[in-house]
Amino acid sequence: MRKAIAYMAQNSVAANLLMLLILFLGILNVSRIPQEVFQEASLDAVEIRAEYRGASPEEVEDGVVRRIEEAIEGVDGIDQISSVAAENVGVVTVRLKLGTDVDKALDDIKSGVDRINTFPAEAERPVVRELTNRRNVLQIAIYGDASEHTLKALAEQVKDDLTALDEISFVRMTGVRDYEISIEVSESALAAYGLRLADVATAVRRGSLDLPGGTLETRSEEILVRSKGQNYTARDFEEIIVLASPAGATVRLADLATVTDGFKDDDLAARFGGQPAVLVSVSRTGDERVLDIAEAAEEYLTGFRTRVPEGISVDTWRNEHYYLRSRLNLLINNGIAGFILVTLALVLFMNLQLALWTALGLLLSFVGSFTVMALLGVSIDMTSLFAFVVAIGIVVDDAIVIGENIYREQERGLPPLRAAIKGATRLCVPVSFAVFTTIAAFSPMLFVPGSMGKLMRSIPTVAITVLVFSLIEALFILPAHLSHMKRNPNPGMVVRRLEYIQSASTRALQRFIHGPLDLVLRFTTRRYVLVLASSVVLIALSLALVGGGLIQFIFVPEIEGEVVSARIEMPLGTTAERTQQITEFVEAKGHEAAAELQAGLPESHPPLVTNTMSIVGDHPSLMFGPMSADQHLIVQAHLGEVNFELVSAEVRKLPSLRFEEMWREKVGEVPGVSSLVFQAALLALGSSIRAEITAPTAQALDEAATRFRDELTRIAGVSNIDDDRAGGKREVQLELLPESRSLGLTFEDMAQQVRSAFFGAEAVRIQRGRDDVRVMVRLPRDERNTPADLRRLRIRTPAGAEVPLSEVAKARFVPDRPP
Repeated sequence: MRKAIAYMAQNSVAANLLMLLILFLGILNVSRIPQEVFQEASLDAVEIRAEYRGASPEEVEDGVVRRIEEAIEGVDGIDQISSVAAENVGVVTVRLKLGTDVDKALDDIKSGVDRINTFPAEAERPVVRELTNRRNVLQIAIYGDASEHTLKALAEQVKDDLTALDEISFVRMTGVRDYEISIEVSESALAAYGLRLADVATAVRRGSLDLPGGTLETRSEEILVRSKGQNYTARDFEEIIVLASPAGATVRLADLATVTDGFKDDDLAARFGGQPAVLVSVSRTGDERVLDIAEAAEEYLTGFRTRVPEGISVDTWRNEHYYLRSRLNLLINNGIAGFILVTLALVLFMNLQLALWTALGLLLSFVGSFTVMALLGVSIDMTSLFAFVVAIGIVVDDAIVIGENIYREQERGLPPLRAAIKGATRLCVPVSFAVFTTIAAFSPMLFVPGSMGKLMRSIPTVAITVLVFSLIEALFILPAHLSHMKRNPNPGMVVRRLEYIQSASTRALQRFIHGPLDLVLRFTTRRYVLVLASSVVLIALSLALVGGGLIQFIFVPEIEGEVVSARIEMPLGTTAERTQQITEFVEAKGHEAAAELQAGLPESHPPLVTNTMSIVGDHPSLMFGPMSADQHLIVQAHLGEVNFELVSAEVRKLPSLRFEEMWREKVGEVPGVSSLVFQAALLALGSSIRAEITAPTAQALDEAATRFRDELTRIAGVSNIDDDRAGGKREVQLELLPESRSLGLTFEDMAQQVRSAFFGAEAVRIQRGRDDVRVMVRLPRDERNTPADLRRLRIRTPAGAEVPLSEVAKARFVPDRPP
C-alpha cells in the first residue's frame, strides 16, 4: 500500500489519468442508469387469475380456485398459497420461498395450470404472471359532463398519442368499463316468436363470423377465399336474420330485441372533481427514465388541452415523479451546499489549494459511483437518492484527515512531495480501517431477504461504492495533487487577507485545543473509572427510555404525502348505488374539513385542496405503496374510495395528517359501513400489526374475530382496525323438482336457461380495434330485478312447452331470510 501511494504521488500523470477515467466513465454511464420512483423488483410471488363470469364466490371456489390449488401444490419452491374467490373471478396468489428461481417456478406453475382440463365450460383460461411492484409515473384524469363513450374515446386517443412518443411505451386506462354489446329480448317477444334466448344467441353467432374458405389455384396465381360476415356495431347486429319463412318473410334481430352498444355490466365508476372521469396511467418499462417520461407526458398534455371538447378537462393526478424530482433536487442542493461548506471550513484552517482538492473528492466519489450503479443495475430512485444524501456527510472525512496531515508535514518544513507521501502513508491504515468499518456497518443490508431486501439493497450498494471511491481518491489521487502545492512568496491582497483569517482561525483553534480540550482530556484519562461508570449509566438510561415507551419504535416513519385517502368497504351484497351514496357523503365531509381548515389559514394561502377523486368498485390507493403488487382489478360494488390531493408541502402551512384527523372527525361513525380507513402517509407498507386467527368452524372463527376486534378497540391509540371477514351475498339456490323429469327437462336445461336469462348468453366475441368485445343475449334489466321475475321465468321443455320456473324447480334463499 505504501509503495502504491508513493508511486501515485510521484507520478501525477497516472493520478490525473485515474481521476479523469473515473469522471469520464461516471459521466458516460449516468445516462444508462435506470430512473424510477422506487426500484422495480419481483415480489417473489405469482398470480393466477381466472374469470368465471356470472358465478358466485362459492362456484368460483369449487370450479376454479380449488382445482388450481390442487394442480400447483406440488411445485417446488412454493411457500404459501392464498386465494380469493369473488363474484366472476378467482385469484390465486403463490408466495415463493426465499432464494427460489422465480422464472423456473413461474414455468412450473404455468405447466400445472395448463394441464387442468376440468374447468367449467363458461370459465376463461387462467392467466399466470409474476407479480412486481411496478408503479405509475403519473396518472391523467380526463373528466367532465360527458358520456362514458366520449370520455373513453378521448382516453384512448391520449393512450395512442402517448405510446407513440419515444420516451413512453406502457400506458393503460383505469376507472372505465370494457365495451360490451348487449342484446335484450323480452319474454313476451320470445313467446311471440316461439324462441329461447339460446336460439337468439345461436342466430347471432351464426350470422356474425369471418371464415377462411381455402385457396383458388389458377395458372398464374393463388387466390384466397374468405367468407366475411363479421358484425362490429349495434346497427350491424340489428340486421341479423333470426327467423325466415319459406315464403320469404324474415324476422330481424331489431324486430324482437333492443341492441345496445355500451359497456360491461360492472359496478365501476370514477369521478374527478365531482364529475365522471377516466384515468390514463403512464408507467415506465425497461430502461425508460421517469423524469423523461413525465416531461414528455406534460409537454403532450399542454397541447392536448387546447384540443379537448368544451366541458371536458384534463389534469394530472398521482404524480409519483414529483417525489423523485424533489429528492433529486434535495440531493443536488445538499451536494452544492456541502461542497461550499466543506470548502469554506477547510479554507479557514488550511491552504486554499488544499481545500479545493479535498472538496473535489466529494464530487469524484459520487460521479465514480454512477459506473458501478450502471453495471449492477441499481436505479436512481427514492432509496438510492436517500443513500446519496446519507453519504454526503461521510465521504469527505478521510480526505480531510489525509489532506490536513499532508499540510501539517509541509508546515514542518518537508518538501511538498515528501510531505504528501509521508502524510498519506502515515494515515493510510487508520483511514482504511475507518472506511472498512463503515462499509461493514452497511454490508448486512445487502443480505436482507425477500422483497424488502430488494427494495433496500440500493442503499448499501450506493453507500459502499461512494466510500470506496472516496478512499481511492484520498490515498491515490489527493497526494499527487498536493505534492505540487507550494507557498506563494508574493501573495496578492486577497490571499494575504485569507492568510490572516486562517492565522486567526488557527490561533483560536489552538487556544481551544490547549485550553478546554486539554483539561477535559486530562480529567477523563485520570478518572477513567468515573468515565466508564457514566457511560454505563447513559447506556442504561437510553435502554430505559426505549423500554419505557418514551422513545417509540416503528418500522418505517410515517411520511406524509399530498394525497389523503379514505377507503370504504360496505357489507358484501351492497349495491353500487348505496356505495356511491356513502362515497359522496364521505367526500362532502372532506370538503367541510377542508373549508374549516382553510378558514384558519392566512388569506394569502392557496386553496388547500387541489383535486378530488372518488371511485366505486375498487381501492386503487392500495397499489401505490413501494411493495404493492401491480395486480389486476377485481371490481366489487361494495368497495369505494375518496382521495383529496392537497397543495404541495412546500407552500402548505398545514400537515396532511391534520387534514386526515379533521376529516375523520367530520365523518364519525357511519352506520352500515364495514370498514372505513383513512390514510395520509406517502408510503403504504400495510398494517402495523397483522394477526391471523384460525378456528375449527366458521361460527367459532367469527366469534373469536369479534372478541379480538372488540378488545383492540379498547386500546388507546389503535385505529383503522380491519378484518377480511365477509358474509357474502344472499343467493337463490334452485333445485329441479322430481316431477319435472317426466317433462324431459334436465337440470342442465333449467340451469342454462336461467343463466342465459339473468346473466346472459355469450353469442360471440369480436375484436374491434384494440378491444375484445363480448356480445351478450339476456332479458331486459326490468325483467330480472326481483325474485318474482325469477319465479315467473318461463322454462322451455324439450317438447316445446313453456312452464314457469316455479312449477319445475324449488327455490330457497341462502342465508334463509325473507326476500
